[in-house]
Amino acid sequence: MIKISDLNKSYGKNQVLDNLNCNIKTNSIYGLIGANGAGKSTLLRIIADVIRRDSGSVLIDDREVEDSEIVKQKIAFLPDDLYFFSGYTMLDMAKFYEAMYEKFDMAYFKELAEMLKLDINSKVENFSKGMKRQVSLICTIATNADYLLFDETFDGLDPVIRNLMKKIIAKQMDTKSTTIIMTSHNLRELEDICDNLGLLYKGGILFESD
Repeated sequence: MIKISDLNKSYGKNQVLDNLNCNIKTNSIYGLIGANGAGKSTLLRIIADVIRRDSGSVLIDDREVEDSEIVKQKIAFLPDDLYFFSGYTMLDMAKFYEAMYEKFDMAYFKELAEMLKLDINSKVENFSKGMKRQVSLICTIATNADYLLFDETFDGLDPVIRNLMKKIIAKQMDTKSTTIIMTSHNLRELEDICDNLGLLYKGGILFESD
């Protein structure tokens, strides 16, 4: 379970998160909806301990996230702005993830790549935007981390691939008891896959709904 209490984060005079409180159940898919600039990315980065909060607490399985190697091993975070090492193939990227995550499943990564008709020996830098998103998604899913954080999950994917990725993500949650947070500025993009939805507005969760 993720428990967020009185979370605050500012950039200069811009208060991005303002006493935000939120509980996310284990083994569920939580959709975080909000306009561009609402603070979705900031919230995920704080949960993943990529950036520091100003105040408040973030607990995962009753452990404080900040500076905890034990908790970080449980989290895989896919940001909106993708990054790949120059000259790396899909397989090279998978091996990088494998070195970072003890439970990385290379066989499952290859199975997903074949399902999506992606050549694991091709250089990622030559892929289209949508293909790069697919590479990042399946690398993240194959970590088998207990908590998967996806920022603007389906950006750049065509409708067919988007629906296929939703099925893959739902299967991961169901078979591995994974807890997943997915963000989007589009409610319709997430409403058919999420167990719970939260609307982020003016630095806080305005309302939540099953």
